[in-house]
Amino acid sequence: METKNWFSVKVALLLICMAVGHIDAQWYPQESGTKYNLYGVCFVDSLNGWACGDSGIILHTSDGGNTWLTQTSGTSEPLEDVFFWDTSTGWAVGGRGVIVHTDDGGKSWSIQPTPVSEHLYVVQFASLDNGWVGGAHLTLLGTTDAGTVWTGSSGDSTTGNVYALFRIDIGRGAFTYTGIGTMFFTLDEGAIWEPFSSDIFPYAFFDLWGYLNATLPSFTRDFYWMVGEEGHAMWVIVEEYKPPPRAYGLIGSTPDTLDLYGVTLDLPSWKLWAVGQKGWIISSTDTGKTWQSDSSGTEMDLYEVSFPDSAQGWVVGESGTILHYHGHSGIKDRDWRWSSPRSFQLLEPYPNPFNRGTEIQYVVAKPEWMELKIYDLRGSLIKTLLRGKQTSGFHRINWDGCDKAGREVSSGIYFCCLTASDFTATKKLVVLK
Repeated sequence: METKNWFSVKVALLLICMAVGHIDAQWYPQESGTKYNLYGVCFVDSLNGWACGDSGIILHTSDGGNTWLTQTSGTSEPLEDVFFWDTSTGWAVGGRGVIVHTDDGGKSWSIQPTPVSEHLYVVQFASLDNGWVGGAHLTLLGTTDAGTVWTGSSGDSTTGNVYALFRIDIGRGAFTYTGIGTMFFTLDEGAIWEPFSSDIFPYAFFDLWGYLNATLPSFTRDFYWMVGEEGHAMWVIVEEYKPPPRAYGLIGSTPDTLDLYGVTLDLPSWKLWAVGQKGWIISSTDTGKTWQSDSSGTEMDLYEVSFPDSAQGWVVGESGTILHYHGHSGIKDRDWRWSSPRSFQLLEPYPNPFNRGTEIQYVVAKPEWMELKIYDLRGSLIKTLLRGKQTSGFHRINWDGCDKAGREVSSGIYFCCLTASDFTATKKLVVLK
């Protein structure tokens, strides 16, 4: 028997909220429990994330940032960056060439030996075994065995610092460093690095994000986004790596001249996010050509940003600052914790509005019998997408915009409703034909 009466009430409440007006997504603070500066953050899904910073601090959350717990890193050196391949395996890098590693989600960290004592700023992996690390004085290290052995070297005191590198694929990647604003690339795991022309990189950049366009098999085309000093943001397309390399760049228009320290690409929405000085957060929906400022609610410097999906993101910064982005729910962190059990989440569908289909994502922390149904504005059942026991973890399911008879629904507003024994959540869907 369908709970049509209950759902009709739910729809009525949602319509009242819609009549009042749309509440845009915002950033809200989370309690980190520390005043140390936090320089790096990495989320592997909407629940599990790590942050690192001064005095070797590493923080971990398994509930989307509602609680952050300190992990023992084994070092007192400042940790500049953290990278996790999955919920178990991760690395963090920092002062005096330190690299720490975990294979149990951070319950225990061990120091991996390195051939340098330079300050390390960034770590990236393209597979569970293949990774790179960059640092001061043009330090570049690589591993092909998950960090058991790191090889490489540093430059000299006249060269700049490698603040940003990105492994776009195994074997291939790029980095940029301060000093002359040059971008380098490699096709052989870093044995040989070739520079692109410095003419298109006239500024110092502090972070780099890349994307391999696998839909163009006839030639190599990689996309990179860089952010840096005085609000400069650049979009770079690399069409050929062989010397002389073919690449062209586009300087994006940002609304301020503060320094930008971190950038990430939110897939599958292709939305870019960048963060920087004095609480500055900007975003772009046109691949970096133009940027808009977001309200962060803080004047603290922000150093890094991580988006595990289109609905949620995290930023870390000065004095233990952690900010959380909640899609378009308009619900503050403290309200969200009370309005639904921590164990379950129904995330914002994407795309939305949509024409031919949308993906609905949800999180389950313990095995549970669940139902996911689509209703129209009158509370009538359109289609049951899910009915059965779900395992713990992150799940996704597609709705093709058809009813239970396989007919395409008409344009309008619909609702997806996820229910369990003690949990109910609803998201609005807009179908445009």
